[in-house]
Amino acid sequence: MKKSVILIIGLIYIISVVIVGFIGLQMRVYNPIIYVEDIIVSVTNYNETPLSQETKDDLGCDYYWKISLNDTIEVTASVIPENATNDSVDFYKGEEKKDRDSVSLSYRDNIAQITFNTEDIYYITVKSSDGSVRKTIVFAVEIM
Repeated sequence: MKKSVILIIGLIYIISVVIVGFIGLQMRVYNPIIYVEDIIVSVTNYNETPLSQETKDDLGCDYYWKISLNDTIEVTASVIPENATNDSVDFYKGEEKKDRDSVSLSYRDNIAQITFNTEDIYYITVKSSDGSVRKTIVFAVEIM
């Protein structure tokens, strides 16, 4: 090759490096993924039963309510932060046979409708759809 062609290719390369470096190509994340950090659970028309942290640790739960038998309760789960990419949650019955047979559970839009058919202690799990957070709720169902 001739010297002039090599010089022109080198000059174009240097100019392109300077232009890209000066003007810059900025790396931007257009759709950042925001994960769920926490789940706040509330039950309509019921107040959470206060328990010591030690008792909650013994029961293996994050929330504890006393509920009337055969009442259909509405459990609402809110995620933090509110602008999480996937802000939906799933509700699961406990793993024990009594939790599966004596509990009627349906949910939609982070609101669950739960009916307990017998007196007992029941575990319900609320899990973020992205799998990052899980909360365990304990319901003590009794005739009131």
